[in-house]
Amino acid sequence: MKKGMFFALAASSLLFSACSSDDAVVSTEGQNEAVQQIVLQVASSGDGLTTRAGRPLYSSEALQTIQNVRVLIYNTATKAIVKDAKLDWETSTTYTNHGRQLTLTYKGDERLSEGSYKVMAVGYSDNSDYTYALDVTSDEALTGTYSDITATLKSGKVAEEVFAGDAALTIGADKNITNLTSGEKNGVAVTLHRQVAGSFGYFQNIPASVNGEAAATLRLVVRGKNDKLTFNNFNSSFTTTGSTIKYYVNGSTSTGVALAKDAKFNNNEEGYVLYSIDLKKWFPQLDENGDGVLNAQDTHWKRPDNVKTQVVKGSVFGSNFVIPFALTHEKSTMELQLLDAEGNIIKFWTVSIPSTDVNSDNTNGNVADESASIFNVVRNHMYNLGVKTSNGTTTPPDPSNPDPDPNPDKPTPDPGKDEPEDLTKSQNLILKVNDNWEAIHKMELGD
Repeated sequence: MKKGMFFALAASSLLFSACSSDDAVVSTEGQNEAVQQIVLQVASSGDGLTTRAGRPLYSSEALQTIQNVRVLIYNTATKAIVKDAKLDWETSTTYTNHGRQLTLTYKGDERLSEGSYKVMAVGYSDNSDYTYALDVTSDEALTGTYSDITATLKSGKVAEEVFAGDAALTIGADKNITNLTSGEKNGVAVTLHRQVAGSFGYFQNIPASVNGEAAATLRLVVRGKNDKLTFNNFNSSFTTTGSTIKYYVNGSTSTGVALAKDAKFNNNEEGYVLYSIDLKKWFPQLDENGDGVLNAQDTHWKRPDNVKTQVVKGSVFGSNFVIPFALTHEKSTMELQLLDAEGNIIKFWTVSIPSTDVNSDNTNGNVADESASIFNVVRNHMYNLGVKTSNGTTTPPDPSNPDPDPNPDKPTPDPGKDEPEDLTKSQNLILKVNDNWEAIHKMELGD
């Protein structure tokens, strides 16, 4: 009885682990019905099933909100697409720890013939803010030859999460898979990783004024910006936190010309706003007690209704996903700025990573940084000021004076996990790595 073939799809940038051999189930019903089988599990703190495009970035928590997975198999010699499946991720099944898993099986006459193939998979959201080529969101079968899939932001949209990955697939004359690794006893595993970067700022004790000019806005300005992702050069070996970390820029501009700049650095060089925080939305009366600092002592502080996460009282939060971009030679990559109501910079901080975290490896698709303040923003890395490990974590500065803004949408607090960046102090940066992002860079502010 000939065996068919099976491969599993896991969509997230978390820890992926195959089931033990005791979990493998092999069908024995009927001629040509046996299948090779393996199950990959996705550890996640949420099932990610929503109806909107993408998700807001509120922490470094392990989350994803894809609803669809498009799978293409193509012949590596001819590039001809030989299999195409558009899968509904909402039909995936759950297991403990809120993970999800999804399988695709070929058996009998559906099996591929002898040869070398590549399995390519993309996980994306409904109502995606990207235009894809090849058009993975199409209901039509994708035929012809395979080329690198790209995702280009629609006009006026901001980056959202999308996942992708590939795996080699070699079929023998008996139609069995012949390139299984020691960890893939029964089938080829396809692991999808996040194709964008992420950045958030979580701040407290914000200067209320500088040299008599009242603060109105806190924003992060960056040196580069892209609007196009290319899905290639995957870090397929990344399955365990902290190992085989890759520094890859998969972003570019759709026109080949830099996008219109909308901000300036303190030295008047042009840049782009990554996120901007309107302080009056958090502090309606700004520095109402006149102590020179915006913090929990300003009694009318309020978390804005559109920020659906819990935060420490007296803090502010801003974030965005980022299409990766390369550093600019001899120019600092990021700058945090405090602006007055007229948009003038009244205080700024250069944003850096520790010198020990500067990547010097430019081989095998990696990009090298120039210094702690001149670094690349790379795929599946988180760049954050302050620490927020979960959408529902808080550490009130005064346990007897918690967030006075209860909201049914807010998760239950998990004390001890939040550390808003104190803008009255200079902080050291600690690199943290978890199963969600390849690396979490807790960046530091220079005086």
